[in-house]
Amino acid sequence: MSQQDSAVLVLQEDLLLSTVTGLKARIEPYLTSTETALTIDLSGVGRFDSSALALFLEWVRQLNQCARQVRWVGIPENLKALADLYGVGFIFTGVGDAV
Repeated sequence: MSQQDSAVLVLQEDLLLSTVTGLKARIEPYLTSTETALTIDLSGVGRFDSSALALFLEWVRQLNQCARQVRWVGIPENLKALADLYGVGFIFTGVGDAV
């Protein structure tokens, strides 16, 4: 995959119940773009709760419907553990080491 075929979405905020509703629309430009893949960088995420997982599940569903690949980077270990606890660790398939 070439650089021009991939976009990057960098998250640098808390992902809490009080904030994720406002973040839902951040995925929309990537649903209609010409890129075939999206890298979601979580290295700047501060606090998070289970609502972050709900947001990511929705984003992955929407990207899959548009035939977009998803790559995750910078996932906090505690977020991976939370995803595994809830049985949704599969959303982080396509994990990479760098953007």
